[in-house]
Amino acid sequence: MKRWAIAIITFGLGAAGVAFFRKPAASIQIIDVEDAFPRAMSWNGEFLALRGKGNSLVAYSTKTGATTIPDPKGTEDATWTCVANDGTFYGLARRSGTKAEIQPFSWRQSGGIQIGKSGDLPEGYVVLAVDESSRKYLVQRPGDWNSSSFLELGQPMRPLPVLNKGDVPFAGRMSRDGSVVSGCIDDRHDRKPAIWVRDHLEVVPVPPAKSPIAIRSMAQVLAIDPTGSAAVVTGPSPEQAYRWTGGKLTTIYDFTPKQIAPKLTGEVRDGMEMARLPPFDTVEFKCISHEGKRIYGTHHGGQFGEIETALVWTEDQGLVNLTDWLKRNYRIDVHKLNLAGVQSATSDGRTLIGYGVEGKKLKTFILHLPE
Repeated sequence: MKRWAIAIITFGLGAAGVAFFRKPAASIQIIDVEDAFPRAMSWNGEFLALRGKGNSLVAYSTKTGATTIPDPKGTEDATWTCVANDGTFYGLARRSGTKAEIQPFSWRQSGGIQIGKSGDLPEGYVVLAVDESSRKYLVQRPGDWNSSSFLELGQPMRPLPVLNKGDVPFAGRMSRDGSVVSGCIDDRHDRKPAIWVRDHLEVVPVPPAKSPIAIRSMAQVLAIDPTGSAAVVTGPSPEQAYRWTGGKLTTIYDFTPKQIAPKLTGEVRDGMEMARLPPFDTVEFKCISHEGKRIYGTHHGGQFGEIETALVWTEDQGLVNLTDWLKRNYRIDVHKLNLAGVQSATSDGRTLIGYGVEGKKLKTFILHLPE
């Protein structure tokens, strides 16, 4: 009897141990907010900054749910820019009655809206990105395009360095520890992809444009890995995109339109031959994770780019449909949700926020991947 009892207890503990150490399953969760579009996510994945129905501001917590925020008093066209791990949501809005006067604001569940000033930051600065400790910020003064600056609480503000006098730094992404910032340098003729590592500027060299319609280079760093070790970069025109890691450029997308001008169809209406516009075909990348091993993007198709399809690029499989990739690698079935794009990832890259369409309704989803 004792041996059987010991055996049963041992087996029970073993089964429990297997269950306890089993890898968590991959899953997809649709946010229950009408017409929700994701603007930003905190590094820990707890807070989501959403655009709701009628362009309303929605602050979402995975613990407490959604809160709709009215536009800050005296403003309109408000939008979120980022959200911190401590639950502070940052945004900007246009001052009512003006065409371009921008007003920064912040919101917290406990303190409500603060207009013109964001928490402990200097008055008048828009917060573009924040690190996971909520101590390092990428900020910009509205209307002053030379003011992209790095700010650490308790330290003097440091403007981002440029190559030449008159260059304008545009930056929008930051690594999770705040040590790497990405964007571009604009010399008023062309844009150059730029990465700032602890005040050191590195310009990413990209090949020239292939498209004959590309006049002015629009190259820039679109997204940076949470670790800061890799980035996804667009070429001078949107038909090329690259991964930048370890000083090496890897092509992840290269498409040159074969048809540039409208093509006559032979169909005549009101005495005029009708022309058909060339199909819209390009890919936009917004998220990179796993030290550059996974890059997420959106394919814009249809006549005017209105048909969106989510894609993922991996080192071993290249650029593929995200829905197919999830089903093949994680057995995730998205059912009737047409995945359109992934916006951002948590600091470990295992939680993603994106959007899609179900029927004719816009949906925001959270994707949890075990590895």
